[in-house]
Amino acid sequence: GDGNSRHPSNIMMDRKTGNLIHCDFGESFDMARDRDKFPETVPFRLTRMMRKAMEVTGIHGTYTLTCNDVMEVLRNNATSVLAVLETFVYDPLLNWRLKDPDSEGGAEMNARAMEVLSKVRKKLYGVDDVTDENLGVVEQVQSLIKQATSSENLCQLYTGWCAFW
Repeated sequence: GDGNSRHPSNIMMDRKTGNLIHCDFGESFDMARDRDKFPETVPFRLTRMMRKAMEVTGIHGTYTLTCNDVMEVLRNNATSVLAVLETFVYDPLLNWRLKDPDSEGGAEMNARAMEVLSKVRKKLYGVDDVTDENLGVVEQVQSLIKQATSSENLCQLYTGWCAFW
């Protein structure tokens, strides 16, 4: 494909509960932000179409409160989350896994795997990826939502991502 995996076709809805399920994690952990062609400029999909599907309060009600709760749980369990993520570093199906440093591209691949772990670690401990400041849970969630809804960020995305919806 074109390497842009967070388009509307990769988001499914559970018909019984209405829950949204993302079905393609090929570019998780900021992999899409570092892409040469059409890098993603937002941390997650929160386009106008997504916001309009929310309750009357939009992103300022249950959505933000839930994000705060989830971020709090992630931070409280950062060690466990990182331990699980480290198993992906050794997964032969991922393009950023560890390789023999002497193999072709091995050293670069190992550096990329460690960079991914470092980025996730920083996020779990509240370090803002834009300002490098330590943020509280509420501030971190507000920063991420601001990045995700920024017109400046959305207008730079690949057209097939349908950011204008």
